[in-house]
Amino acid sequence: MHPVKRFFRIGTGITEPFAIPRINTATGAEELDENNETTYAGYCIDFINKLAHEMNFDYKLVATSVYGARINGTWNGLVGLLVDSKVDIVVASLTMNSEREEFIDFVTPYFLQSGFVIVMRKKAEATKMFKFLSVLKGEVWLTILGVIAITTLVITFIEHYSPYSGKNFRKWRNRPCRHFTLKESFWFSLTSFTPAGGGEAPKSLSAKLLVGSYWIFVALMVSTFIANLAAFLTVERMQTPIQSLDELSKQTFVKYTVVNGGDAYNYFSNMKNAEEILFSLWKNQTIMAKHSDISQYRVWDYPVKERYNDIFNDIENATPVSSAEEGFNKVLEHEQSDFAFIHDALEIKYRVFRNCHLTVVGDTFAEQPYSVAVQKGSHLNEELSRK
Repeated sequence: MHPVKRFFRIGTGITEPFAIPRINTATGAEELDENNETTYAGYCIDFINKLAHEMNFDYKLVATSVYGARINGTWNGLVGLLVDSKVDIVVASLTMNSEREEFIDFVTPYFLQSGFVIVMRKKAEATKMFKFLSVLKGEVWLTILGVIAITTLVITFIEHYSPYSGKNFRKWRNRPCRHFTLKESFWFSLTSFTPAGGGEAPKSLSAKLLVGSYWIFVALMVSTFIANLAAFLTVERMQTPIQSLDELSKQTFVKYTVVNGGDAYNYFSNMKNAEEILFSLWKNQTIMAKHSDISQYRVWDYPVKERYNDIFNDIENATPVSSAEEGFNKVLEHEQSDFAFIHDALEIKYRVFRNCHLTVVGDTFAEQPYSVAVQKGSHLNEELSRK
């Protein structure tokens, strides 16, 4: 006989790529099951189906985009569903932390290290056909054109009036010789900027002195252009406004935010509180110290940095978003790369992989594992850990 199948209520978080609604490609609407409820796909859904097969149970899926935060002593989201016994198991990208462990039990982690990372939009720049012209200032380009025009006219004048030119000097009359008309002089001046050179030079001494000076000018201009072009392209390629969380917190141009009540929000809030406690301890220790001991607390710089206090205030001023989707949309709206979103590292990397306009900034920080969660004291803890 087959053992009787058990039935569990399983909660999951609506997050790419862990659990997302199935979309009918023909209609664009969400696919529904026989009970007229939304069906889901993703890593966690596959994980749930595998557990259901190995542990021989049926389940009802309860999906929400809120993972769980404690507000005025009451938990919401997936953690709240477990605390209130509305679900038996939570399979989601739920991070383990000490605050949650007081109210629910975590199974052995299924993903060892995740954390938070910063995502920004790549700076959008209009494609310019003549962008290379911006390497030199407009005044420099006008000077180059002016020198070409003056050189053309002077070479033509010398060729026409100099007694020693290829046109007038009897030595060159019966030999094949280049005659520098206005058209030929302009072509000579122009092609002198190319690696091929201007070709046969004028014959008279005055014209040779002019051409020699002109070639020095050409060499300087070409060298300057090449050097500036290389530097221009290198700096443009390396130009990224933010490289880390520390740099993000020290500037004012780029605004940044997190999901309101999410893991990142709670992380920065807790770090801010920790800084305030450290400051309070240092202040009380200094005040309570004896007069003879005060000297050991005298420091040139404040020993406890208010880094996370500043970060949390910046987040509050930028207004936390209600969902991850809203956060990604706000990043994409800022085409000048002046807005950042701090969120779960795996979800951000998945979004970056799917959207070429997004880019990850800096390294992952505040790493924590993902784990399946059950109600406090549940018998399922040991059974799931064995799986």
